[in-house]
Amino acid sequence: MILLPEIYNMICKKSSLDFESSRDYETLLFLIKDQTGRSLGLNTIKRLFCVLSEKVNPSPNTVNVVALYLGFDSWSLLLESLHEDLPDEDAIFPETLASGTHVILRYKPDRTLELEILPNKRCRVINVNKGSLRKDDILHIDRFQLDHPLDSDSLVRDGKPLGPYLSALDGGISQIEIIPHRPHPALL
Repeated sequence: MILLPEIYNMICKKSSLDFESSRDYETLLFLIKDQTGRSLGLNTIKRLFCVLSEKVNPSPNTVNVVALYLGFDSWSLLLESLHEDLPDEDAIFPETLASGTHVILRYKPDRTLELEILPNKRCRVINVNKGSLRKDDILHIDRFQLDHPLDSDSLVRDGKPLGPYLSALDGGISQIEIIPHRPHPALL
């Protein structure tokens, strides 16, 4: 996972660090522990900042500690605050789409993700060509917006919550295609 640029900037501003040396990450760990009373590992922080190339989704605890450091009660509240600054006229909100509608998202590098809209801002993965998502994963998504990352405050796989999910970080979503739900002809 890569931190959203807005979250990265918030951390830089709050910590007064530029993250150009390894010592900056160690200092951030101290600041997080001092302010939140919670500890994170050095490699965990480096993965968040993409200093380590390992592709591991952070645990809910990790992102919640980052949110606490930034003054939010939870990761989902931090993400909601970022959404408040986005213009609504460019966004597509899952709750405004009929259940059964399919949404196809395209983003770098060469990713295509097809989702089925479910009730309560949930989306089920129908098809994915690459990446860590799997068919039938369930994402809780507030909005789809061109040129912005896809973020979900929860990913559920096989009935088990895996925490937040973030993708399309390299330039955001480049294309959104909406395929309206059409009942099967035999059901009409």
